[in-house]
Amino acid sequence: MPVRRRAPRPQDTGVVKRYAEMGIAAALSRPWDYPTACRELAELLRHGYAGLPKPAQALAAADVLVAFRLLPE
Repeated sequence: MPVRRRAPRPQDTGVVKRYAEMGIAAALSRPWDYPTACRELAELLRHGYAGLPKPAQALAAADVLVAFRLLPE
């Protein structure tokens, strides 16, 4: 019996590219943009995180970690 191989999953690079173009990571590093970037990230996590593909979820999670690291004291 021949082994059937699954077709590779298409990479949803459009979402990842659009997320990267939002520039949340860069905005988090600017003190005057930090609050706005955190609000955008919070809205994304509240309303759209579950619907994102895994690579975009990884970018969002990395931005959350950056936000906590750069949190003003």
